Amino acid sequence: MAKDWENMGLKPHLSKQERMPRSYKEVEKILKDVKAFKGNLKTLLNNSRLRGPIFKKVYSLATNVLKYRLVLDKIIEETGLLKKETFLRQELAGILIYELIFGKGLPGESRPVTVVKQYEESIHKAYEKVKNDDSLVNKGLQCIPRYVRVNTLLTSLPDVLNKLRKAEYYEIRYEEGISINEYLDLVKNLETGSFMIDYHFKDLLVFSSNENLTTWSLFQKNHVYIQDKSSYIPVFALDPKPESVVIDACAAPGMKTIHIASLMENKGKIYAFEKSDNRFKILKKMLNDSCVEICEAECEDFYLVNTNNPKFQNLECILVDPTCSGSGMVNRLDTVTDTEDSKNVLRLQKLAGFQILLLKHALTFPSVKRVVYSTCSISEEENEYVVHEVLNHFRNMFKLVSVMPDWPFRGSDNYEFGKLCLRAHPEKTFTNGFFVAMFERLSYDEQQSVSLNNETFSNYGKSSKKKQRGKN
Repeated sequence: MAKDWENMGLKPHLSKQERMPRSYKEVEKILKDVKAFKGNLKTLLNNSRLRGPIFKKVYSLATNVLKYRLVLDKIIEETGLLKKETFLRQELAGILIYELIFGKGLPGESRPVTVVKQYEESIHKAYEKVKNDDSLVNKGLQCIPRYVRVNTLLTSLPDVLNKLRKAEYYEIRYEEGISINEYLDLVKNLETGSFMIDYHFKDLLVFSSNENLTTWSLFQKNHVYIQDKSSYIPVFALDPKPESVVIDACAAPGMKTIHIASLMENKGKIYAFEKSDNRFKILKKMLNDSCVEICEAECEDFYLVNTNNPKFQNLECILVDPTCSGSGMVNRLDTVTDTEDSKNVLRLQKLAGFQILLLKHALTFPSVKRVVYSTCSISEEENEYVVHEVLNHFRNMFKLVSVMPDWPFRGSDNYEFGKLCLRAHPEKTFTNGFFVAMFERLSYDEQQSVSLNNETFSNYGKSSKKKQRGKN
C-alpha cells in the first residue's frame, strides 16, 4: 500500500499518533530564527500567530531548550545522533532530548520520536557524564527558581495552596525571623515537587527551576501566572490603591497590568498603552482571560498621549517599563540570541534616549504623584544614567524615593542617588537581573524649599561673576 502511494507521488495519511506534535514544529521554527539572529525569543513569539495555550506551550519549551542548549548540544555530540540519523535536525534533536530528560517523555509515534526513543539509554548515559562538566553547568545551567504569582482576580492564596497540597506538592515552611541568606539557601536546594512562599511577597510561590508548571490546570485557567520575582517589584513599589487612576505606559504582554488590577481589587481605572498591533492583541487577550474589568487598553504610543486629556485629571501613578536590551534576563542566553550589535554602546545609547523620552513624558502629567521606572537590563546606560538625566530635568518637581529599603542590593555607587534604586541579580537574588527607581512629586513645601535653594545658588553665581568682572 505504501508503495502505491509512493508510485502516485503522494504521501500516506498519518494518524494522530504518527504525526509530530505541533508544539515541537513551532519550537523548532522559533529556535532556527533565534539562531539566525532574526530576533530574541520574546519578539519572535509575540510577532508570530500563536495565541492561547499553544503560545504558552511553545514559549515554555523554547525557553527551556535554550536554557539547556549547551548540555543538549553536548549530548547530541556524545551520542553521535545526527551522524547516525541524518534526517534529524539539530534543533529538533535538542527539543526531543530535552523532553526525554527533563520533560514528561516523548508522546506519539512519529518517526523522529520513535528514533530518539531508540537512543534513550545512550542519551541518559551521556547526560550523566555531561551534567558533571562544570564548564557546561555554569554556562548552560544558569537556572533561577520558577516564581508563580497568584491571580487574586480569579482565586485566592489559600485556594491555590489547597490545590497544590491535593496534587501532593510539599510546602517547605520557614520561621518568620529567618535571614535573607538563610532563605536563599532553602531556595537553592528546592527540589521538584516542593515549593515555598516567597520571603518578600506572600502571594508569590517559589518552585524548583526544573518544575514543569505549564501543565497545571491552575496555570491554564489563569489562576496563577509564571512571573519572575524581579518583575513583581515595580508594581509592588507603585502601590496602586483601589479606586485610583493608573497608567501602564508600555503594557504588553499584560502581566504587570493584571498585577496592578489585582492590587486595585478591580476598582478604579487603568489606562494601558501599547503601540505594536501584534503585542496589543496579546495584551487584550490576557486582560480578558484574567477578568480585568477596569482597564481601558489603547493601541497607541505612550509618548504621543495628550497629558492634558481630562480623563487623566485624577491620575495618581504611572508605570514606565519600556523596551530595553533585556540583558538581565537569564533565559535570554546572550550567546545564542544576541548579535554583536545588540551589545554595543551605540545601541544602548539609542535605547537610553528612547527611555529618557518616555520617562520625561510620564513626569509631565499634571496630577501624577508617583512614577516607577523599571527595566530588565543590567546596563548602567539604561538605568542610573536614564534616571540621572530625567531627575536633573525635573528636580524642582520630583524626588527619588527608596524602593524597598530592606532589599540588600542597590543601584550603582557611581551616582549619588544609587542607594535609592533597587537592583536584582541572578547570582545574588536568584531572579532575573532588574532595575527599579521611583519618582515622587514634591510637596508644596518641598517645592518652595527647592526653589529658594535654586534662587540662592543663582544669586550667588551672579554675585561671583560681578566680583570677577570688577577684578578684571
